[in-house]
Amino acid sequence: MNPENPDKSQQTQNPEDTNPQDETASSEGNVQAEAIPETDPVEELQKKLMYQQAEFENSRKRLMREQERSIQFANERIIRELLTVVDLFDRAMLSATPIKKDAKSEVANFVLGIEMTQKELIQMLERFGVVFHGKVGEPFDPERHEAISQVESEPENANKVVAIHQQGCTLHGRLLQPAKVVVGKENDPKGEA
Repeated sequence: MNPENPDKSQQTQNPEDTNPQDETASSEGNVQAEAIPETDPVEELQKKLMYQQAEFENSRKRLMREQERSIQFANERIIRELLTVVDLFDRAMLSATPIKKDAKSEVANFVLGIEMTQKELIQMLERFGVVFHGKVGEPFDPERHEAISQVESEPENANKVVAIHQQGCTLHGRLLQPAKVVVGKENDPKGEA
């Protein structure tokens, strides 16, 4: 006999005397407890599948962006080489301007042919995404311009481009060549005294 529970011997029942409904209820409780684990493996697999699909989609999009950028800038090397030719045309046109005014029709036609070739080359480069920049009067931008010198100028031209030595350009927004410019600065009053 148990001193804590003197009636325990009386509580012990014959297995035949137990109620079958009580056994069914207790076994259903055990089955339900076993059937509902803390995490459902199907839900867990579905979450993993969704995560993997999202990862795959992100990787696919990233690769597409990288491929598009590679295609955009695939011509960068040859375009850089062609910029030298554009610069040579610019210099030729600067030299030809006085000749064109005083020349006979044959020389004027030759200069006109050079102008047309230069324009066609620039238009071709623009079709491939090249944008030329560097104009007299625009504000100096150190990200797009390279100042090769400064000259004293009127106050309204201070920190502005007053002369272009070489045009700059970008390819799809990426700087290929900064414009080489002369920048105006205000007259120094100390220098006048």
